[in-house]
Amino acid sequence: MEEEILKKLDTKFIGRNLIVLEEIDSTQKYAKSIAEKAENGTIVIAKSQTVGIGTNRKKLVY
Repeated sequence: MEEEILKKLDTKFIGRNLIVLEEIDSTQKYAKSIAEKAENGTIVIAKSQTVGIGTNRKKLVY
């Protein structure tokens, strides 16, 4: 999955460091927890989220 995504990215910066997780409560919470240590432009995605948070803190419906 990671290789497929990286091949399709037309960017030199954003997404060059890609973290793909099987399942997590919230990618947003995870990204915030690693923000100070992660490379600039890091993208966090998950195949499944159990408690995703959308725009304006709205719960995502699955």
